[in-house]
Amino acid sequence: MAVGWCNANDRANYPVEPYYDDVHFYAPAEAKEKAVVCFEIAPEYRGKGVATALLQRAVADAKADGYLGVVGFPVVRAERYEWDFRGPIRLYEKAGFVEVAEEGPAIVMRKELK
Repeated sequence: MAVGWCNANDRANYPVEPYYDDVHFYAPAEAKEKAVVCFEIAPEYRGKGVATALLQRAVADAKADGYLGVVGFPVVRAERYEWDFRGPIRLYEKAGFVEVAEEGPAIVMRKELK
């Protein structure tokens, strides 16, 4: 059984039009950005660092592949939400991401890779 999964892909591979909740995952290939758009963690493993490990791996892989940045799209919520598949803002902040924009209900968080 898998305990967690993360969808991280080149932003150029997403549709140009808004994908979900009016959020634009797409960026042109020359931007060299990877997008982290979804996590799925088995219920019994939530809160145990699995999403953190997956995000760290996505960042490390992006850096190794020559990407200039990684972005995530967490949604601001007043309370914990069981189906928060984009991950909470705090997850990205702990990994060194900073807020760069707002799109619909999402905050665009970015980590520079140099």
